[in-house]
Amino acid sequence: TTSDANITIYDDKVGIGTTSPTTLTEMRGVVPTLTLSSSESKTWSIGDDIAKISFFSRDGSGIGAHETGFILNESENSGASLSGALVFGVADYNTAAAEAMRIDSDGNVGIGTASPMSSLHVNKDIAGNNTDGITIGKVEANGWIDSGEEMGRLSWAASYGSSYTQGIGAYISAKADANWNGNEAPTRLGFFTAPENSLTPVERLTITKDGKVGIGTDSPAVPLHVRKVAGLNTTVELLRLDCGDTTHVGGKAGTIKFTDISVYNPTAEITAARVGVSSAS
Repeated sequence: TTSDANITIYDDKVGIGTTSPTTLTEMRGVVPTLTLSSSESKTWSIGDDIAKISFFSRDGSGIGAHETGFILNESENSGASLSGALVFGVADYNTAAAEAMRIDSDGNVGIGTASPMSSLHVNKDIAGNNTDGITIGKVEANGWIDSGEEMGRLSWAASYGSSYTQGIGAYISAKADANWNGNEAPTRLGFFTAPENSLTPVERLTITKDGKVGIGTDSPAVPLHVRKVAGLNTTVELLRLDCGDTTHVGGKAGTIKFTDISVYNPTAEITAARVGVSSAS
């Protein structure tokens, strides 16, 4: 055992602030802090390494000993003052570690990109179709999802009041539309928004496992089912925006067509047209 006031070497282990380290290196204190400080005093350039923690494999197989991961503090600007990003690198099979994610100096997170354009930017550098993305889910270790269980939400939130209380104003929810099994994964999407005088979002639009769309109902019986619960009439409006005030007499404002898809010809249609001219008041 070798020891001084703060450092102990015991059984090939290094203890800082402890005389009985339990790992190769152990730091012990009220708030133990590890500082990596560059000794450089220079005009920094974009992309310069400031400090780095490297994870290294001595395995001689494959490509041999190599870096398998790292956390890097990298300069994001040029000049005497530094603006640093954190870069996280991982290694694919038989390759050296490369950047996979970064947090830039504005706090934006980039996955698959070194230049995130928003708070979270996920990118796949690939030609053709990109089938990757962001996954929200509930994958159970032992079990399956039952009908009506929610898999996750994409929510929009803001604050209100003098205490800046957080609230959710809208979200998109995914639910199992029937029990899942090894052959099917029936799912529905619900779109929710909060009305005035309420902090609770209400479901406004539903897309079921069969592709049926419900507006004002979560149980659409036909491909497009519009329902108004209150005592007012239900209206579906087709609006032509280029009519002006006094022109387009007889011009169509919109058409609802009933089509036989076997011959792809309309079998009936309802058309709204302007039949007179009135001056704007």
